[in-house]
Amino acid sequence: MDALVFPVLAFDKHSFSVKRNEDDMTIVWSSLIRSGWFEELIVVDSKDRSFKVVGVTKLRGVGFLWGFNPLYGRRIKVKLDTRRSESDLSIEQLTGKLLALLRSWPGWQSRDDYEELVASIQNATSISQLIDSLSRFNV
Repeated sequence: MDALVFPVLAFDKHSFSVKRNEDDMTIVWSSLIRSGWFEELIVVDSKDRSFKVVGVTKLRGVGFLWGFNPLYGRRIKVKLDTRRSESDLSIEQLTGKLLALLRSWPGWQSRDDYEELVASIQNATSISQLIDSLSRFNV
């Protein structure tokens, strides 16, 4: 994980999110591991480098009662094993992927700020600018 420069953009075939720091990336609900979210996760850092998550190791529970919550399961700290991708994504490739994700799920379009979100992705001229603008949308 030391190789990643935060904030980062993490995405798979179905969703994407901005992770502001290492804890934001590595403290998760255990259900994310069970759902396979990390299996095809691509991470693009603020230095325009692409990584693939190739493994996840559970380290410990986090919070009161070791992270157990009767409604949500368990909050845990994980260690991510990442590998640098053979080729980094260009800003054009990344914006294309994100716009396709936005269009593929109607839930994105129900956001009050959907048009602004799309515009911020389309207007980004660098990956670091894209990550910065997406972090303002709490995605």
